Amino acid sequence: MNKTRSANSRAPRVPHRGGTKLLGDIAPKGRVVAAAMAVVTALLILSPLSKLLLYVFPLMAVFGAAYFYRRNLPGYVSLVCWLWFLSPGVRRLVDYRAAWIPATAVLLAPPLALCVPAIWLIADWRKLLRPPIAPLFCILATCFYATGLGLVNYAPRLVFQDLLTWLAPLLFALTLYRHREQAVEMFAAFEKAFLYGAIVVSIYGLVQFFLMPAWDVLWIEQLNTTLNTVGNPVATEVRVFSTMNAPQVLASFLAVSLLIAFNSRRKIRFISIPLALLCLMLSLARSGWVAMAVGTIYLLFTLPRRQQLQMLMAGLVAVLLLIGAMQNPDLHQVISDRFQSLTDVRDDVSFNDRITGYENVFAGFLTHPFGWGMGVTPTISEDATGESSFVHGDQSFSLQDSTIAMVLVTLGLAGGLVLFGALLPLGRRLFRTPSIHPTYTRTIRAILVALLAESVLNNVFSGPPGFLTWSSVGFCLILGAIDDQSQPAIAALSLPSEYATVAL
Repeated sequence: MNKTRSANSRAPRVPHRGGTKLLGDIAPKGRVVAAAMAVVTALLILSPLSKLLLYVFPLMAVFGAAYFYRRNLPGYVSLVCWLWFLSPGVRRLVDYRAAWIPATAVLLAPPLALCVPAIWLIADWRKLLRPPIAPLFCILATCFYATGLGLVNYAPRLVFQDLLTWLAPLLFALTLYRHREQAVEMFAAFEKAFLYGAIVVSIYGLVQFFLMPAWDVLWIEQLNTTLNTVGNPVATEVRVFSTMNAPQVLASFLAVSLLIAFNSRRKIRFISIPLALLCLMLSLARSGWVAMAVGTIYLLFTLPRRQQLQMLMAGLVAVLLLIGAMQNPDLHQVISDRFQSLTDVRDDVSFNDRITGYENVFAGFLTHPFGWGMGVTPTISEDATGESSFVHGDQSFSLQDSTIAMVLVTLGLAGGLVLFGALLPLGRRLFRTPSIHPTYTRTIRAILVALLAESVLNNVFSGPPGFLTWSSVGFCLILGAIDDQSQPAIAALSLPSEYATVAL
């Protein structure tokens, strides 16, 4: 009898069948908190006190994250997703209203929100000591090793700035695992945030391409003083980055949104897919194109036959809409020129810079096999002379352009071996463990395959792409976790079909 009670006490709370109470009984309060954050942000941007947002926005993100984490986990997941989508856009508005600020605290809002649960994770450390996440602790250990190494070479400010970009996404994966009994609810919130987020950033991306708002012009002008990677601050001559900080980051988020939409049953996907696909094309980020293509192929071959046909129909409709949009001469010219570069890599400047950059990175690795530690990435980005870089100042290659380069330079040989060694058993578990929700697990595995394909063209372990990677790892673990704690909950986590098909 006692064993039965113990098992039932660990069983998760099953969401309401109608789907209208996905956020639980406190959803109205949560909406008030989210609305208050949005209203305060808008009022401060429009007021003469807009510069206060430099500190108010990250503080609101921290307090909002703490509120949702303690009261409503799906709401917390949704909040951090929206912070990644919108924070860079808020930063540019603040810069436009209060003058350009090179180092802004606004961009700290998403990683700080991810770090909020750390206090409670430390208190519940016994519930995290499980074999499935042992590789994550090994990766955390490499981050702290690189931190000690970085403190020897760089200023503490740069070291901890770099550490935050690595640590925050990993903490989010641990947060997901700590609350694995609510796996389905949390992924439903993640799915919804990305479907609606893709619509918002895609619409703004189209506005940016055709109209070019003044705050984006200011940001591009400041960025182009050091490195021209987003085109010209003129309508139709820009690589769309929407509300985010770079075309590559936008493309990564849109690729993930498309993979979620392809396997989603929410009706909003029919709006999300064509808009996200068009905006992804306008980002001109080939890393995102590769990720979307590889993830789509994986998803197509793993879906049941009926869902394969549905996905093909949705993709066909999106392609037809894209072809219609391409009748616009500006869209046609920009996208067709970028596609031609895929077949003529020898004359592609970006490709040649990457090759030279890789050569310099490996040459530097031979002289510093133990790496430079945390802080190397912000040091290189702030260095205008090129003396601290592993590439020449007139080249566009950076450590953010490659996961391999980032790992070798930051973690060195020892840290890199530990990290990649930890990924092997982790990958085996992620792709071979039976799932408690096959539909969601297929989506997450497709995302992981897509990010793996993108890793040679983009850094996927830290920063915004790192959030995509480690959140996918966390969701894949909790949707397939079968251990002493989660075994009694499997039946409860298998939701009825009515909930799976609800369109919110």
